[in-house]
Order: sequence, then structure tokens, then C-alpha cells
Amino acid sequence: VEDVCKEVKPEGLQTLDDIYNIKGLEDKVIDKETRIQIATVQGMVRRILYNDGDTMPAVTDYDLIICDEAHRGFSLDKDMGEEDIQYRDQRDFQSKYRKVIEYFDAVKIGLTATPALQTTEIFGQPVFKYTYREAVIEGYLVDHDAPHKLTTELSSKGIHYRKGDIVTEYDPVTGELTNSELLEDELDFEIEHFNRPLPTCVVFAAGEYYHEPIDVPPGTFVVAADGGYDHARELGVQVDAVVGDFDSVHSARSAIGAETVALPPQKDDPDLLSALKIGWAHGGRAFHIYGGLGGRVDHTISNIQQLAFIAAHGGIAFLHGAGQIVTAICDAALTFPAHPVHGTQYISVFAHSDEARGVDERGLAYELHDATMTNLQVNGLSNEFVDGLSSEVRVRKGLLTVVFDAAAPLPTLVGAPAAAETLGAPSTHVSAALADRG
Repeated sequence: VEDVCKEVKPEGLQTLDDIYNIKGLEDKVIDKETRIQIATVQGMVRRILYNDGDTMPAVTDYDLIICDEAHRGFSLDKDMGEEDIQYRDQRDFQSKYRKVIEYFDAVKIGLTATPALQTTEIFGQPVFKYTYREAVIEGYLVDHDAPHKLTTELSSKGIHYRKGDIVTEYDPVTGELTNSELLEDELDFEIEHFNRPLPTCVVFAAGEYYHEPIDVPPGTFVVAADGGYDHARELGVQVDAVVGDFDSVHSARSAIGAETVALPPQKDDPDLLSALKIGWAHGGRAFHIYGGLGGRVDHTISNIQQLAFIAAHGGIAFLHGAGQIVTAICDAALTFPAHPVHGTQYISVFAHSDEARGVDERGLAYELHDATMTNLQVNGLSNEFVDGLSSEVRVRKGLLTVVFDAAAPLPTLVGAPAAAETLGAPSTHVSAALADRG
């Protein structure tokens, strides 16, 4: 920008620098004749909050402050050297960024093409929006084409090694590539082994049902948790297994035409978790749970914890109800396909683990990049899907709980850890820590 100001001559032979006496990044003192100063927020942080004897800017030095790329108020800039970074935590930096912005008694304008949640926290709600659709209609942007399917040798032929081949191995810890020993036998990875959808299991719980459509694809393993069997029967769904202490089922156990697993009333696991364990043992890795929201708040919290339990074992579970869907991911991403958005479709993201690092929210109304979230701070509430745009929620390390509008398409789980072989057997006793006081 400085170079342009020194070269462009809008009036006669005078450059913008000549007209406005522009001060640049290296200038720390402004003259009375100065009309424009170019600076970085990082530079102002050093001069205002960590001043080591330089001239401190006055509160009234500027009448108007324009911050470009205003969404970057949450992250450290790469141009700051190690000796200049006196803060490590993102939230700490955001507070310093905000202190610098609010230090000056001036009108502040933030410019960004990708507003993030923290952008509105610092600058307030947008006063002007120029949307993607408007830019396409008016010819400033080219609309995206329909997706193109790319065919690779891997996707068409799979992977085949012959006996005696040397295979390159990647060590994810050291990042090194090494050659393996000679293969003792042939190895074949057929294409059907790649990109397979997770085996699905549908679970009927005993909570609230909201007269919403319930999808049970053909061949899906269906398990009912105790009183959930009555709901499945009312909906005409054939159940493969029923588990619980049978204290809330109206049908006699002997009259249930499915496998039944009777559990004692006093035990560690709630009936829903036992149902998930049975579904997992039958191959389920993606669970759709109905009747798990509403009713008692403690039951709902328990059910959300069970979503995290499934995610931590390499699977995914969805709680359906009241026009919303709740799920959880662990060290993975959810990708939502582009879809039409009529009105407002909300999506909220919360840290389930104590800390969730490397959180990205892309393709949403407010974007988040490489953020750290904690379960003691709410900063992911009420984001929105954008009409016609695909989106993604990702966490590099940790657990996230994600709540989204049921009108949005179901997301795809990407990059989850390898699924565990088992979730363990259903609980049949009370642990010593919860033993009844005798």
C-alpha cells in the first residue's frame, strides 16, 4: 500500500503521499500535516501495551481507523518475531487486539470478506454486507460449477503389491519416509475398501418424539433401549434387539419378537449406552438415535456425553429431535455439502473436552481458523449455514459437540481415528465408587 501511495498521481503531478503526507510502518511520530498513517495492529500492540520508551500514540491521534482483514483479530500474525510475542494464548491475544482497537477515541471500521464470531464481538454487527450471490449476479465473481468427479488410479484400481516388493512407510510421529522389509506375501487393497460409509445402526430411546420423520435404511441394525421398543413398534419399525431393565416397556419381554438383553435396574451404564454397545458389537459405527432429546435434562446431558464416547472410539452418533441434530467429533472433521438455505439454519459448536485445539469453521457465516476452544468458554454459539456453500467443522485435537438444524443435510465424518474393536460389554453392576451405602 505504501508503494502505491508513493506512485499513484490522482491530481496533476502530486502522488497520494504528497497530498496526504502519508506515514508508513516505520514512522512512529505523526506530523500535524499527516492525514493518513499505515500501521499494523501488531505494531500498535507493541507501542501501546509494551512500550519500551518510544513515543506513545495519543488517544486522540486518529479520527478514523480502518482495519482490513478484520477477521484476523483472533490469531497471531506470522510477521511477529519470537522476541515480540509476549502472549501465547489466542484469547489473550484477542483481548490485546481489542484493547488496541478500543484505545483510540475514533470511529472504527472493520473490513473482511470472511467475518468470524470474534469479528462481531470486537466491531459489532455488520452495517453493510455484499454477498456472494450479489457479486456473482453483478459480474464480480464467477459462480462455482457443479462438482467434477476426479478419477485416480487409486480410486479405479486399488493398491496391489507383489511378494518381494519394497513398500515405503510413513512414520506419523517423526514424519520420516522409510523403506520396509521385503514383503513376504502379496497385499491387495481393493477399491471397495476405500471411502466406505460407516455401517449404520438406528437406536430408539425412551425419551421425547416430535412427530418428525424417522429414517431406517434397509438392512440397518435396529436396537431399542428399554421403552424405546414401544415407540419403534408404534412407528411400525422392526427391531433387531431390545436392551434394558424392562421397567418402562409396555410389552412383556416374552412377547417381543427380537433378541432381548435383560439388565439389572442398578448398574453403571444407562440403557441407551448399553444399546450403543450392542449396536457396535453388531458392526454399527454410525448411530442415529431417536427419543434421546427432551424430557429430563439429566438424561439429555447423559446422552450428549455418550455421543462423545462414541466419537472417542472412532465412530459417530447423532441425536435427532425438536428440529435439531446433535453430534460429536474427536480429532476429526464434519463436512456438510452445499445446500439451499431458506431463512436461517443455525449450527453451534462447543468444546466437550477441557480443551479443543486447531478448531476450524469454514464455509459458514462466521469463520474460525485454528482456534482453541475450552469447555469453560462459549464462543461457538449460533453460527449459520450459507446458501449454496459447502462447509466444514474440524478439530485437530480434542472433542467437539456440534448442534445443527435438521433441515441441513447430514454431514460426512472425515479423518476420525480408527474405530475401536469394542465398546465393552453392557454394564450389569454398580461400580465400587457408586456402591449403595449398606
